[in-house]
Amino acid sequence: MFSFNIDFDDIGKKIIPIRKRKTRFLDFLHVILNQIALINQQLIALRDKVDYKLSHNAQIIYLEHWLNDKYDSVQRRIYIADTANIEYTYFFNRIENRPVYLYNRSEMQTVFYLLNRTELISPIGYIVMVPTDIPFNSIEMRNDILVYNMAGIQFTIQTF
Repeated sequence: MFSFNIDFDDIGKKIIPIRKRKTRFLDFLHVILNQIALINQQLIALRDKVDYKLSHNAQIIYLEHWLNDKYDSVQRRIYIADTANIEYTYFFNRIENRPVYLYNRSEMQTVFYLLNRTELISPIGYIVMVPTDIPFNSIEMRNDILVYNMAGIQFTIQTF
């Protein structure tokens, strides 16, 4: 990788002929080269910012890392829950010998509500879980996530 760390004063002194290396001329050269060095420092800062941005992508581990760096850099409690891995309660007949049964009212068991198959399918690809004590603007966080979000994948932000 190319290094932008350049000592402009040293380069300026080396390219000036010896007979022209007077204090006044070197001071003038230093003023000019100081501005170039300032632009070089801004270039280095921009390069570091772009390198950091390019080192993250839409993968969950990188997105979590980036969100924790920005919003919760100390405790790192923001995580992403994948909706494809959510366990749903399925009902079985007693004959099937499975753990969750559908009971009659007379058996006095806990109440379960039945859902249609279409209600189990979520259009949301993942959920960003943010602790309640982290101050954040949901619109700003949504826009930050959209930078890395893959096309067609929907998400929601929830606090816990």
